[in-house]
Amino acid sequence: MRQLGTLLVAWLLLTGMGAGLLQEPPSGGNGGSIPADIPVPPGFHVDSDDSLIFDKPGGRILQIEMTGEGDWQTVRGFFLDSLAQLGWRRHDGPAGGINMTRGAEQLMITAKRETGALRVRFEIRPRQR
Repeated sequence: MRQLGTLLVAWLLLTGMGAGLLQEPPSGGNGGSIPADIPVPPGFHVDSDDSLIFDKPGGRILQIEMTGEGDWQTVRGFFLDSLAQLGWRRHDGPAGGINMTRGAEQLMITAKRETGALRVRFEIRPRQR
């Protein structure tokens, strides 16, 4: 799936149709160069090589990977509290993950343990109605 996204972005840029759509994300108050409305749990860092931010008129597409030490239940609680304060509403989603909506956007968060660290994938896409 990541390869498809990369190919799509490359095609848009090569054909000139993507001019101005792929942007360097603004630096937020979260210790990285990602939008300020993306919370980063304490002890985690954004893996910029594995992240994609695509802003277009129909909505933004973000795939942000974070890695850090900690357990999923604590990190999950951090996201649920932080995102609720930012206006996100929780919905049923995949077992163990987080699924939320805000306005025209849909958010999905999943996590897996990799070589002792917790890797969190944070995705925002235009909401499918």
